[in-house]
Amino acid sequence: NFQVQPETFTLTLQADPSDIGAILTGAGEYQEEATVTIEAGAVTGYDFTGWTGEADDLALLDDATSATTFFTMPDRGLSFTANYEEAEEPAGTSCENPYLVTLPLVDFENTTSDKGNNFQSSWINPPSNFLNGNDMVLKFTVTETGLLTGTMTASESGGFIATIMQDCPNPDNPAIMIAWSTSWGTSLTLPSSNPNQPQEILLIPGDYFMIVSTHLPLQSIDFTLNLELEPLDGCAAPMVLTASNLTQNSADLG
Repeated sequence: NFQVQPETFTLTLQADPSDIGAILTGAGEYQEEATVTIEAGAVTGYDFTGWTGEADDLALLDDATSATTFFTMPDRGLSFTANYEEAEEPAGTSCENPYLVTLPLVDFENTTSDKGNNFQSSWINPPSNFLNGNDMVLKFTVTETGLLTGTMTASESGGFIATIMQDCPNPDNPAIMIAWSTSWGTSLTLPSSNPNQPQEILLIPGDYFMIVSTHLPLQSIDFTLNLELEPLDGCAAPMVLTASNLTQNSADLG
């Protein structure tokens, strides 16, 4: 006595691009009429754009645009390609792609969770370990001399910073922080309430970066930010001085 093994048909899956580490599940041998589920795994830095293949094969899929979909196996082999494309970086990821804001800024809500960790503590002057988590870069323009004030609240405690500078953090030429404020709680003020941090934020006309980041192990935060510039009417233009030998508490001006 012998049993006739039911005929099976091959399902082949591949990714395009093929070298991004995409994990595809569902490939194998299936009998006719079997319900088959296929899935294209998420890949950091890429978006899934859909399944492609022969027109007759694609017509079998419940939803060719969904990363997870299913079909009924026909009496033939099938092949599908999971297609990916590089994800666009959200505004605020870098100094080259900052999130542009205008003053006053009222109840601005955002997150550092999707921006990545692009800067290190030694890339600013003075250095700060509060710059070692994910970073968000905001950019704004000041058209008249004034004093900047603001508040910021975070979704959780653990250490975060809001710092203002005119240059981008750089490992070879660390950017000088004009002002900064840190907190181990869930809120901070600009200027800082810490007497060891700048107690006045005087800005002259120009473009400025504000970078929001965190102190590890806190990797990222959701935050709400308020900023306002109070013009100094009739005030003479400030002297432009060169700062050297910067520390947390002092600097040589000349």
